[in-house]
Amino acid sequence: MGHGARIINSQRELLQLDLSGYFWAEKLNGSHYSWDIAVIDGTPVWQVSWRGVPHESRNPGVMSRWSTEDAHPNVRRAVLSWVEIHLPGYTGLVNIETIGGKIIEVHLRAGDIIYSANAKLMDSVVSLYSKSSWTYEEKLPEFHMVPIWIPSNFAQNLDLSSETYTVILKTIEKYCDSWCIEFNDDWPGEPFGLNRVMYLGFSSLKNAKICKSKIYKIIEAMSYKADTTHA
Repeated sequence: MGHGARIINSQRELLQLDLSGYFWAEKLNGSHYSWDIAVIDGTPVWQVSWRGVPHESRNPGVMSRWSTEDAHPNVRRAVLSWVEIHLPGYTGLVNIETIGGKIIEVHLRAGDIIYSANAKLMDSVVSLYSKSSWTYEEKLPEFHMVPIWIPSNFAQNLDLSSETYTVILKTIEKYCDSWCIEFNDDWPGEPFGLNRVMYLGFSSLKNAKICKSKIYKIIEAMSYKADTTHA
């Protein structure tokens, strides 16, 4: 998720920073998409694209949400063509990310479809790996994946009392179609200064916005309690 990513604006700035162990890449502009593609023997048989909406912090690699959305047909053709050229004989799912139509990442696994709360789609995924067949032919309905980010220093001191946690779960169950709770996840790939503590799925953007607002209010109260407790 962009761990350690930063924008370098000049050669002088680059030389002033200690970036040993990192690599540089061209800064790309344009829409950021994530593609989930089902492939049988090197041939794409189904695909869905998700558009990433940048987080208000503007931190590189940090998104406010991923929403199902059709990309430009030219980009779609280029992505599917890449699969056909570079994955001959492969059967399974592939996740590809693009910015401005250029491929930046390729993973031989699923992306956000595993959170889509779509049992029929998941049955097809199982069939893809067990029988090399794909049965899901529909277009994936509207869906939105919303990460909940909090400052790293808050994440380390949050009060996860049973009462507070119950409030969070009730809010999630009321508005979400799928969810992944990650409060105790110590994965080292987090962006600088932030921790993703939840990943929430919604079939309604309205519900996504309402739930996100309520969750952050609960977390702010938890953060305040943590600050006063450790003062």
